[in-house]
Formats: sequence, structure tokens, C-alpha cells
Amino acid sequence: MRKWGLTLLAVFLTIILTACNQNDSKDEHKKETSEKTSQKKEASQDESGEGFKALKEKELNSQRNKKTTNDSSDNQIIDYTDKQKIAMLLFQPGLDDKFITADDVLKGEYQSKFSDGVKKKHLPKLTVTSLPENTQMDNTPTGTKFYNIQPFPSQYSVNIAMNEHNMIIFGSQSPIPDYNELLHGLDGMAKVYKTKDVIKSEKDNPKLKEVEDKVDMQ
Repeated sequence: MRKWGLTLLAVFLTIILTACNQNDSKDEHKKETSEKTSQKKEASQDESGEGFKALKEKELNSQRNKKTTNDSSDNQIIDYTDKQKIAMLLFQPGLDDKFITADDVLKGEYQSKFSDGVKKKHLPKLTVTSLPENTQMDNTPTGTKFYNIQPFPSQYSVNIAMNEHNMIIFGSQSPIPDYNELLHGLDGMAKVYKTKDVIKSEKDNPKLKEVEDKVDMQ
């Protein structure tokens, strides 16, 4: 009889333990489900909430600022006359050997290099003459303007090709068949500068106005 009672007690305890384990398993499953639901909710809030909105707003502001900067640079190019931009060009590095520079204009003299030797000559002004559109030069960008500069410091005729992208000063003794030859330096006889860079570097130059006043546009 006592053994039978112990047997019933063991069975009863087993049933209770099994039920507890099942409850624990259900509770754990509910916890995991709740955590996943919470994570999904947080992710959804991130994509539609303040954090996501702030990030998108930052990206939009960055794009607006970049566009404003580009528009501002384009406006800078438009804001200056060709005479002013040519005066700015004369201040650029690398012109000394073959072209008249801003320093030459400021001093009022330049070095003439012809077959009769090197001579110093008086330079009261720099004459810049507008040239007709060069229809014989291939690949010339739309809006490119050409100017001739006198006096010539050597046997090469000095010209300027300028547009919103580039300013090129070059010397030649014959027509240039292709604009790309200018971009590639014309065997050392062409100097290429970005128009935006020229303006940025010289727009506040205190000597700019003095050079500009000695540039005679025709």
C-alpha cells in the first residue's frame, strides 16, 4: 500500500514538472516574439521617425548647398567682363617666357625677342582685339571667344581663347586646326587655365584694377 502511494506521488510530481516546463517554454517563446516585434517596431520608427527624417534633411541640405556653390561659381564667371578676365589671366603663373604678363603691364615695359636680339620696349598699354568666330577650328566649344593681343613679344602672334570652362593664351604662326591642340598645350606654346580658378585667385587682387585700366579692348 505504501509503495502504491509513493508511485502515485511520483507520477503526480512528474505531471507537475512537465506542466512547468511547458509553461516556461511558452513564456520564453512569448519573450522572443515580443523582442522581435519590438525590434521591427524600432526599425520602422527609425525609417519613418525623427532620426530618419533628420538624415534625409541633411542629405537634401548637402545637395542644395552643392548646387548653390556651383550656381555661385557660374554667376561669378558671368559677373566679370572679358576685359576683367583677361587682366586676371595676365597674373597667372607660367607666362613669363613667351607672353606679356601683368608685371610687364604694371612696369610699362616688356622684353622683345626677335631675330635682332632681346630688347626692352615701352608698353603704355596692351591692345586686345576681338576676333571673329573661328569656324575653321574643329571642336571649339560653344560660346568660345577669341582675342588677339598686341604687342607681340616674339615672332608668334598671341591670342586668347576663352569660354566658361577654360582660358587659353597661345602663340602661333599659322591657324590652329583643332581646339584640342590648345587644350594639350600646343607643344609648349599654349597655357591653359580653368576660368573659375583664374577668377577665384585674382578677383581680390589689389593690382587688378591697375592692369585692367591698361588693357585697351577693341
